[in-house]
Amino acid sequence: MNKKSLSLFIITFCFLFYSNYLLAKSKKPAFEAAKANAIQSVIDNSFDKRKVYDAVYVSSEAFQYADISLKKDKDFVISILLQDGRLWLEIDDSLKTDPDVLQAVIQELRLALYSGIYNDREREKRFQTNKQLLATILDGYISSEKDEAKKVQKIKKIALDAVRKNGNALMYFDDFTGDEDVVLAAVSKNVSAFEYIDYEFSSNKKVMMAVVSRDGFLLEEADEILRNDKEVVLAAVKETGNAFEYASDVLKKDRRFVLAATKLNGYSFLFADSSLK
Repeated sequence: MNKKSLSLFIITFCFLFYSNYLLAKSKKPAFEAAKANAIQSVIDNSFDKRKVYDAVYVSSEAFQYADISLKKDKDFVISILLQDGRLWLEIDDSLKTDPDVLQAVIQELRLALYSGIYNDREREKRFQTNKQLLATILDGYISSEKDEAKKVQKIKKIALDAVRKNGNALMYFDDFTGDEDVVLAAVSKNVSAFEYIDYEFSSNKKVMMAVVSRDGFLLEEADEILRNDKEVVLAAVKETGNAFEYASDVLKKDRRFVLAATKLNGYSFLFADSSLK
């Protein structure tokens, strides 16, 4: 890059940086004004569900000024929590351990990571904050239970209900990423939850069957024994013929098996051993 080009690049970069700075600066007063209006709206109409709901959409802080009757209204509380799960802190205590309320919080905390957060650092920070909040919520949920085994079962039920709604909710349940019931429910609902499960499941046929039948490419992550398992490989090939690339060399040389795989998906033959071509 010559000096002229370098100078032009620096000038352009500085111009864009300064423009973005001015734009962000100009938006701040408008946001603060909208936030103030939202809060005032709730102060003036603390019993009005529609106005409170609309105000919370603009600023979550507005909910603290809602009338206590709304904070005790289960259906309304759930609709609010689906906007911002962190508002669990503001709802009436009578609803804080309600299973339906907990599910609303969990689902929103998951969705919030992908809504309006555009960099990994900010997303990770929000994720850790969400995990701490959920830990507090779950501690309260089981606080009245004295038996440790029953505490685990109560949280497991919450985890199961959550992953059955969306498998990726598993990201918030570290204690159950090694639990077959929870893992199976998670990957069966959303195979993308595979990234959160314990490595040991790469050799679990039941789990990997559920995984590769939904995303054949994940056969690559299976244990060597399962990549040599005809049932598992055929399940993967049925989903995508390209999965045969990750089958064992033994199966790629097995004429009968290659024929069976090819019948399921013709692309499989591309990855058969050259001796069969």
